[in-house]
Amino acid sequence: MVNGNTSGLKEHILNSLDELYNSKIEKGKIINQEIIDYIAEVSNKINREINIAMDRSGNVIDISIGDSSTVNLPVVPVYDRRLSGVRIVHTHPGGNPHLSSVDISALIKLKLDCIVSIGVSDEGVTGYEVAVCSILNDELTYDRTLVKNLDDFDYLDAIKEVEEALRKRNITEDDKEY
Repeated sequence: MVNGNTSGLKEHILNSLDELYNSKIEKGKIINQEIIDYIAEVSNKINREINIAMDRSGNVIDISIGDSSTVNLPVVPVYDRRLSGVRIVHTHPGGNPHLSSVDISALIKLKLDCIVSIGVSDEGVTGYEVAVCSILNDELTYDRTLVKNLDDFDYLDAIKEVEEALRKRNITEDDKEY
């Protein structure tokens, strides 16, 4: 079931988005190109953010629709000494591929595997920004990277590194906003 701001959307759009729950993302990939193309097209058409949450097994676990600048995130389990096992990919209508401070705060507070923003406009995808958790001076922080192609970003290595550090050390989790 598609969550969030679904009012006024045509049934066929909701049904098509709902079909994404049957998708399986290949191991090592953040998301597949077919899903990116589809949510970019729909997001641009309806001028609302679309958010997809996936687990490490590649299953789509939540799909939400927001407004033109925000979307609600799913409930994500937060664990001590490890990441949540959930990655979030969402669109930014208007073409801005940059993650917001709210996106970065969600990454840290929910200990997401990664969070990705996809800039979308009438021309299609304008770019991607990926952020992953990292450890600096025994504090949970983040690294962010603009990429032209999500297949070029190996988020699994970043996850492995952070989880090893979380298990070995007493990492401070900052409550500040980014």
